[in-house]
Amino acid sequence: NPEMVIEKNKNKIVYLENNLKKNFLTLYKNKKNTLNNLMQSLHYLSPLNVLNRGYAILEKNGKLIKSKNNVNINDKINIRLSDGKFSAIVCDK
Repeated sequence: NPEMVIEKNKNKIVYLENNLKKNFLTLYKNKKNTLNNLMQSLHYLSPLNVLNRGYAILEKNGKLIKSKNNVNINDKINIRLSDGKFSAIVCDK
């Protein structure tokens, strides 16, 4: 009976459409959660967020100071904190 075949195929299409929507929503939610987790990790690792924990960024002539060997006595350095920045002169090493 052709009508039964058509009805059966319609039901199959509806089932496949619903299954596709469900799978898409699941995939979307998983990708959204992954993105949110990555964004949160970036936030926690952000240098600006580290400043909020009491650390500072030190620079001399626009370059990061990573070691005491990067400065000399009487060098002018820039210090960046979470709430602003200021300059200082190296007095001791």
